[in-house]
Amino acid sequence: MVRISALTLLAFAVSALAAPQAPAESGAPEQVLDLAGNPVSAEKAKELQGMDGQLAKVDEQLFGSFSQEQKDLYNAVEKNGEALDGSLDKLYSSFNEEQKNLDKQYGELSTKAERALCPAAGAAAPAGAQVKARFKPARKPVARLRKFH
Repeated sequence: MVRISALTLLAFAVSALAAPQAPAESGAPEQVLDLAGNPVSAEKAKELQGMDGQLAKVDEQLFGSFSQEQKDLYNAVEKNGEALDGSLDKLYSSFNEEQKNLDKQYGELSTKAERALCPAAGAAAPAGAQVKARFKPARKPVARLRKFH
């Protein structure tokens, strides 16, 4: 159960870190943006940085607890993910403007649907749901598939 929660937090952090980020100006602290592209408060940014550190620690512990078979499976998923990223880059670069707009629209709608279906805070998700969600190969827009794992 702890591993499932850890993977849920890791998936959240990955999605938060994958959100559009403003370019860091030299000497200025990096601005953290929410999923809608709006800047978050300094307090929220500090909270997210703390979570990121905790997630990295839990992820390291989780990976360290893997059996060799689990490590091999994880590495296979990572390798396939890298190949998928390359293919997605090629696919997305071939899109015309209408296709890019439709892809973006699909991503926004699927994100809204996922948020609507998320269990309430503190509610337990089905066993293994986080692992499946982290590596889920379901139809998603190209922009959403990139770095989904």
